[in-house]
Amino acid sequence: MKKINSIILAACVAALGFFSSCNKDKESESQPKITVDGASTLEKKVGEEVTFAYNVKKDIADLTSFTVTLNQEGVDLTETLISIDANSKGTPTLKDLNKAGGYDFTFTKTFTSKGKKTVTLTAKDKDGGETVKTVTITVIEDVTTPTIEYKHTKISVVAGKTYGFKNGTLVGEMTIVSVETNKVVLTIKGVSGEFTLSKAGTSYLGKDYKTMLQAAAKADPANVLMCLLSDTADVASATLASDATIKNGATETKFSDALN
Repeated sequence: MKKINSIILAACVAALGFFSSCNKDKESESQPKITVDGASTLEKKVGEEVTFAYNVKKDIADLTSFTVTLNQEGVDLTETLISIDANSKGTPTLKDLNKAGGYDFTFTKTFTSKGKKTVTLTAKDKDGGETVKTVTITVIEDVTTPTIEYKHTKISVVAGKTYGFKNGTLVGEMTIVSVETNKVVLTIKGVSGEFTLSKAGTSYLGKDYKTMLQAAAKADPANVLMCLLSDTADVASATLASDATIKNGATETKFSDALN
């Protein structure tokens, strides 16, 4: 008799375990639903708009809260973008989220700094269910080379500023070290040393990036890249030189506005 009772007791325990297991599975399946359209990891450039759609809805139990937070790499403060609970006012409300089909949201933001950005979506229901979804956005610097417009045949340069120049297929950048009337000191990107254009000496720069006296410029005007205009701090195309031989024999150089 005791043996039979033991068998019955064991069977009851096993059955209880089975039903508990079934109930646990059912609970795990009846969590709030968050559906994000597209990938959960995105990559964007600084200044590009980030946008994705997502839907939030209940499964069985009504939702009691929904939050969206944003955490940015290098920023200690976590930003709350959306917070909806029983006390919330405005649209949407919990009632909107608990309607058939739930509620459709759109995340839209433009980031001005690079780094990892994490958007966390959290929904809770009255049965204690909780669903968390994250979207990770990696924002990188835009390394696209900006378009440079070469539109000036002379420019009044400023110390510390960088300007682009173009003469035929020869393209470069120059940075102004110092500026005085009748004297400009500059460097050329990718070329070592400083170059001085001065009325008192070498007021011409050749396409070989060597300074030239007027006599040398007159002997080979086609090689003159730029010059310093007399009694100014203006750097100009040699086609604006005061000497007719240089002016007529040179090819035009054009300069951009300051690049920095």
